[in-house]
Amino acid sequence: MKFIYFLFSLVALTAFVYADDQEVTVENIAPSLLETEEVLNARAYLPRDCFRPVESNIGVACMALIPVWRWDIKAQACVRDNYGGCNRTKNNFFTLDKCNEVAKPVCEKLTAAQLALAN
Repeated sequence: MKFIYFLFSLVALTAFVYADDQEVTVENIAPSLLETEEVLNARAYLPRDCFRPVESNIGVACMALIPVWRWDIKAQACVRDNYGGCNRTKNNFFTLDKCNEVAKPVCEKLTAAQLALAN
């Protein structure tokens, strides 16, 4: 009997989570977690971007293997990486020159204390 009650509760909870009102709530929360392409392109490269991977793990994971460059905080240089094709972060450059032009001036200014937090 407890198992049947559990299944009924699970179905009821699932229906509640995926109700129309809930979808609106999720849509309002998601933009704050994942920057849109327009927002990403509009803002400057910030010190926090030096610590980020080439793609965010929030949202759909894509399986492409696009060769890109990113700033590696431990190496203190631009390094090669692979980009899956979705959820791009600001630390994602298609050329080494662009990575050095954009990321290097910002990331080299980080203090020793900030770098210690990355290790």
